[in-house]
Amino acid sequence: MVEFAHHLTGVRYWRPQCEDAERGGEVSVRMSGRRAVGREINDPLRYGTYRRDRMQSEAPLASDSRQQPDNVPKPPSLHWALVLLFSLLTGGILFLVWMFRQAAWVRRIDPMSKALRVLVIAFLTPILAVVAAVALGAEGPLPTVIVLAGRLIFAVAWVWSYFSMRNSIEARFGLNLSGLLTFFFTVFYLQYHLRRIAKGTHTPHRDGLFG
Repeated sequence: MVEFAHHLTGVRYWRPQCEDAERGGEVSVRMSGRRAVGREINDPLRYGTYRRDRMQSEAPLASDSRQQPDNVPKPPSLHWALVLLFSLLTGGILFLVWMFRQAAWVRRIDPMSKALRVLVIAFLTPILAVVAAVALGAEGPLPTVIVLAGRLIFAVAWVWSYFSMRNSIEARFGLNLSGLLTFFFTVFYLQYHLRRIAKGTHTPHRDGLFG
């Protein structure tokens, strides 16, 4: 009787005169009068064995990979267009609030994330720069340089924080988010994916412009 013997690595080995016997959800392969039952054999040339229950337990992972795990807190699910609209109506207040809300959620799924702290630094730096410029006086180029430096630090820290959040989301949900769209649209692009995660319609390991 000719059968295929499967090793744990997934490589198929063909050996003649093999008998398959099912014992407790495990398939053991008999070769040359010997049996490999209930244990893993490292010699694929003589034995082959795999656990059927292990295969069945791993199969749902691929089919259910789009579902949000129960232990993951639900992300902000407001549509990105509404975030844009309300940000315009509130003079940018909602925009600022939503940035910190997104960073706080990322901190919940990734305790090692520093995006929230970097955002705080990003918003405090221009304020401190203006205070320092006023304290030095309105004359001379130094106050202007201080204010511009504060704005530059704000922009760099802001973009860095969103790339940090992007990395945390990619690692947690297996997504491939666009770096270009993250750079230009930050809050709105990230909110697009957070809504998909909240609804369970995100697609892990998807390549493309929109991730």
